[in-house]
Amino acid sequence: MKPIEQQIKDKEMYNEPTHQEIFDRNEAVITELTSERPVKCVVPVSGGKDSQVCLKLAVDKFGAENVIGMFCDTDFEHPLTYEHIEVMKKLY
Repeated sequence: MKPIEQQIKDKEMYNEPTHQEIFDRNEAVITELTSERPVKCVVPVSGGKDSQVCLKLAVDKFGAENVIGMFCDTDFEHPLTYEHIEVMKKLY
């Protein structure tokens, strides 16, 4: 594994967001979403089966109106991931 300094330089060279930029962007999205509609639970959604189960459990426990599923798009997702996210939007 490359040293962290080299990883940061690589990300800058390829215009990839840093972890802090991703964190800041997601924090801003959560703040905006929860200011419009107070919720009890924010569930990170990757598009896979594990996050879908977590989303379902949260909706079952708190009700859909009290849960936000948050998908952090990296712009490098597989097309099937985007399709599955759309399916989850309809289900929950």
